[in-house]
Amino acid sequence: MRPAAERMAQRLRAVAIRAPKIPVVHNVHVQAETDPQAIRDALVRQIESPVRWVETIQKFTAAGVDELVECGPGRVLAGLNRRIDKRAVTLPVYDPATLAEALNKAAGG
Repeated sequence: MRPAAERMAQRLRAVAIRAPKIPVVHNVHVQAETDPQAIRDALVRQIESPVRWVETIQKFTAAGVDELVECGPGRVLAGLNRRIDKRAVTLPVYDPATLAEALNKAAGG
């Protein structure tokens, strides 16, 4: 995976990354980054590192985040998240209709 990580690092140097307006937790180290270079570093490290998904979900629920969005087909993460913490409600988004449903639920509907 080292060659892939090196290519990713090279490509990310050309990408303008701004500090996020909301926390973005990187599951390589289960921390939020705001510095653009730290974000690049975390993305590159993720290629060769294990995904710390359990710890990431635990961090979310400990911080009071109990609604998550799973983007893409399938509900693999929804089931996994529920096993990690029963408070974690995962909203599936895989097309415009499910996006509208998730936005409605997130808004309290």
